[in-house]
Amino acid sequence: MTDPGANLDPNEIDTILVVVTVSITGDQETLLLFETGPDTGVFVGHTQTVEDGVAVWGITYANTGGFMQTNVELTDILPSQTVSTANFVVISGPDILPATNPTGGTFAFDTIAVLPGVSGGVIEFDVTLAALEGETVTNEAQLLST
Repeated sequence: MTDPGANLDPNEIDTILVVVTVSITGDQETLLLFETGPDTGVFVGHTQTVEDGVAVWGITYANTGGFMQTNVELTDILPSQTVSTANFVVISGPDILPATNPTGGTFAFDTIAVLPGVSGGVIEFDVTLAALEGETVTNEAQLLST
């Protein structure tokens, strides 16, 4: 989404909330979008979609401060309903794909040696789920630096 008016601070990565509505059903979801860099006015984010038991997962991570971070580790805790993962793709940011396709539990992406201030990235991958229709599935990701 491009919205130069939402670029509130030219030295920082700004965030905005948007509401996505399905016109046929009226279903709504609120998404947190991150600016792609300082002073761009371009915002990205993800929602998970599921088709035939395969969810497209999107992880957006950002260093919103003005200082670089070192030894940055991105981990993901897959939901208990996970059967398999596949098709990891770096949409933007460093190439930090995991060495193997995890099948559950907690896994780590490759370490980012240096993540400059006001920068980040986006990774997408497929997750095959064994969940019942209507069941809530929760994924959690964590970004830490030392």
